Amino acid sequence: ACDVVSGGETNAVVIPSKTIPQGLVAAMMFNPEVDMEVNINEMTEALSIVKTGQVTFSIKDTTVDGVQVYKDQFMGIFDKEIVCCQKDKVDAAMELLDKMTDSMSSIITVIIGEDVSNEEEERITNLINEKYGSEIDIDIKSAETKSFLVLFGCLAIKVEQAKGKPNCDKFNNKTINGLMIEK
Repeated sequence: ACDVVSGGETNAVVIPSKTIPQGLVAAMMFNPEVDMEVNINEMTEALSIVKTGQVTFSIKDTTVDGVQVYKDQFMGIFDKEIVCCQKDKVDAAMELLDKMTDSMSSIITVIIGEDVSNEEEERITNLINEKYGSEIDIDIKSAETKSFLVLFGCLAIKVEQAKGKPNCDKFNNKTINGLMIEK
């Protein structure tokens, strides 16, 4: 994206997001009613408040930062650090989500992809609703993707950051969490 914008005739700026959750949060911070410089600053600042995690398949036995990882199991990675390894992808997702949520969490988004069975989908839905449903808004979606097993995004946004942003009506001073699970 940077190569397309640099030296081109288009008046555009690339926000240097590194993860899907960062890109989504930066896009939600866009406000068409302010000038480009304000948008660039707010969208770039939003990147620093996003926590990213994913569940992925382990290809070998190893120990990383005190976490024992076994081949053919599911690792939970939170901000580039392996925080858990489980035989079951749903268990790995829940342990990772537990490590990413806190008292400020207010929304969990679940995107279920192609390589999650119907039973696993039902299990993750039930577990998240049981554990977080009374205190946190939960949004569950399906996606046709094989790009990842599980992808989480968490952010903390202040009320004043969200005010006036067309895409931030639900934001408050709590953390927003996103969970994507490949079906």
